[in-house]
Amino acid sequence: RVCRRWHAVCVGATAKKQAWQWRWAGYTHGGVLPRTIPGVSHVRTLAVGSNGKLYGGGNGGIQVWSTVTNTHLQTLEERHTAAVLALVVGNDGTVYSASADSTVRLWSGEDGSPLHTLERHTHSVTCLAVGSDGTVYSGSEDTTICVWTHGRGESRHIRALEGHDDTVRSLALSNSCKLYS
Repeated sequence: RVCRRWHAVCVGATAKKQAWQWRWAGYTHGGVLPRTIPGVSHVRTLAVGSNGKLYGGGNGGIQVWSTVTNTHLQTLEERHTAAVLALVVGNDGTVYSASADSTVRLWSGEDGSPLHTLERHTHSVTCLAVGSDGTVYSGSEDTTICVWTHGRGESRHIRALEGHDDTVRSLALSNSCKLYS
């Protein structure tokens, strides 16, 4: 997939333990300029923040790289107890990670410090979506979507959306705040 914004950055991971970064060279050049991101291992999911940081989740941990300097910045200290299956960066820079340990964790986008752990699902959390107002949606193998609020230093569960008869594998949130699963 190619981002069609002037000098946009797109990132993709492969099964060969590599992450690639593409910089769209502009409409008139019509090309993409790929390069490998160093130090990538066991990455299952990626997210890019507006702060120029790339977050990669894998076997419980989350790694952070700079998309500007193409260097590894840090590995977040606290880990999930199972694989990280989804990552999203909110408008405020908060990093959200979903895991097979049935939790969603929130991290500071500035320094990577842990903020909260959201616990309500009974099976792996497979997908995430975050609204512009900070509302968090998490889908799970337990067939539910949990809705959470996040703001002013606290996070809390609002409700569970039920109706799926199998794993919720993907979530999408429209600009008009409609949730698709």
